[in-house]
Amino acid sequence: MLSDVNCRSVWVRRNRTRTYYDHTYHSGVYTPTECQKACEFDVRCVAVNWYTYNHKCYINTKPDHYHRTGDDEYWWEHYDLVSRCNTTVG
Repeated sequence: MLSDVNCRSVWVRRNRTRTYYDHTYHSGVYTPTECQKACEFDVRCVAVNWYTYNHKCYINTKPDHYHRTGDDEYWWEHYDLVSRCNTTVG
């Protein structure tokens, strides 16, 4: 059995894209990695949007989310959670 130290969730990064209006702001995180960790502790979370301009984290809990790209998406990074390691609700 893997411990939390050895187990890592798998993320797919998409630059200049975000889920279209399917995310909720999550305060208290300051990096994309912290944003991903916040997602890992929410069993409903399937993806995160990171707004690089002002370092804001948005959690996505809708499995049927879709991506939006365009000039106004320059500051967004989107990460899909494709394999979850930590399933503990925190």
